[in-house]
Amino acid sequence: MSIRKKQLFWGAGLAIGILAIGGIVHFARKAPAKSTVKPALKLTGWLKPVTAKVSSKFGYRVNPVSKIHQFHNGIDLPVPLNTQVKNPQDGTVLDVYNNKDGGNQVLIRHKEGIVSGYAHLNKALVKKGETIKKGQVIALSGNTGKSTGPHVHMTLKDVKGNYLDPGTAIYS
Repeated sequence: MSIRKKQLFWGAGLAIGILAIGGIVHFARKAPAKSTVKPALKLTGWLKPVTAKVSSKFGYRVNPVSKIHQFHNGIDLPVPLNTQVKNPQDGTVLDVYNNKDGGNQVLIRHKEGIVSGYAHLNKALVKKGETIKKGQVIALSGNTGKSTGPHVHMTLKDVKGNYLDPGTAIYS
């Protein structure tokens, strides 16, 4: 068989194969759901723990300390050192602890299992297991852990442990 005939056969075979794969993909795919984007969570009736403008949003960013592109699991709220941090909604203190990244921290479980977290605190004013009311002062802002200045790092998690954006839920 000549090279020209081989090229024709190979070309025809490839074209038929590509068309077959395209047909399989086209007919096998599912129609997209009516709404594939979840609406942003908005927590009505929740207080802002501190009065501040968000300086670093929820989502991927370049970490100002490590200079690495990574997920930021909350929002940063720059406030002066020792600013009162208020509980946004009735709840129970899950934990009060310290680690090298977030420094002094407080976790609170609220209605419907939502958990709010506060990091880089100077001092916690609540204890693990304590039942606390909306508006109660839970801590004083600080600059502990890996931090570039005084602020409160706030996180939210749903009942399944998924991070939520406190910027849209409370600060929008």
